[in-house]
Amino acid sequence: AVYGVRGANGVILINTRRGFDGPAKIDARYEQGFSFASKRLSFVDAATRSMLYNEAIDATAGASVANKFSEAEIEAMRTQSDPELYPDVDWQKLLMKDVSFSEKVSANISGGGKFARYFTALSFYNQDGQYKLNPGQYDWVPSEIGQYGKNINYKRYNFRTNVDMDITTTTVVSVGLQGNVIENTTPFGDSGEITNGSNNIYRDIINAAPNAMPVLFKDGKLAARDGLNNPYNMLTQRGFAQTMENALRANLTVDQDLKFITEGLTAKLVYAYDYHNTTVEERSRGINFFQATG
Repeated sequence: AVYGVRGANGVILINTRRGFDGPAKIDARYEQGFSFASKRLSFVDAATRSMLYNEAIDATAGASVANKFSEAEIEAMRTQSDPELYPDVDWQKLLMKDVSFSEKVSANISGGGKFARYFTALSFYNQDGQYKLNPGQYDWVPSEIGQYGKNINYKRYNFRTNVDMDITTTTVVSVGLQGNVIENTTPFGDSGEITNGSNNIYRDIINAAPNAMPVLFKDGKLAARDGLNNPYNMLTQRGFAQTMENALRANLTVDQDLKFITEGLTAKLVYAYDYHNTTVEERSRGINFFQATG
């Protein structure tokens, strides 16, 4: 079968834009979009959380009052007199953008002459991710993600070209090429789940309490706790994955008018070639972290 085994149940033929006999016509377009969360989760600050924690201990039979936060500790969280020992981190504000942007640039050129006609389309699409460092009061924290982490990013390059050539008065040769290159970047997020890194980082952001750990110690040491990830570490220190996809589709068509044999008789020769390649590069590393005890 001309369209392969899967074409037995029918196919859909799509005619893409072609060139024309006339001077070159160029069209260009630029588009920009933005996205944002329709709603963000709201969390209390460290001092409020600690007071509620104390109330929960008082209301729980058998709970040890030794686990309660002292008034001095709660005041230190409120005033941020020692942000390394008594942190108050708004993880969403620290690591996430309010708005993410995307852009698309496209251009078309078409035209031709008596014996050949052409159409070419090019486009580029770029979409940024939702993560960004906003150190704010933590002036010892870098404002860039750095070499050991990556934000989400998606890039796509597309091209298409169609050329129709009148080889003779009865023979038309058409060549079509269409291809795209996709580059998709994601942060690592967590060991063993690099393809789901962005989801894991957001999970860590909403799981980390404001007083669980500082963002980063002032001497540059990484902060975390056993059993609880520091989302800053997951975004900036654990690595990233980059996926490259390349696709090329080509078709060659020869239309031959056989009216010299009998009026209305034609023949068509069609050849198609598809190529697709995917490459995944994963980079990850283990880290050592520290916990302030006093």
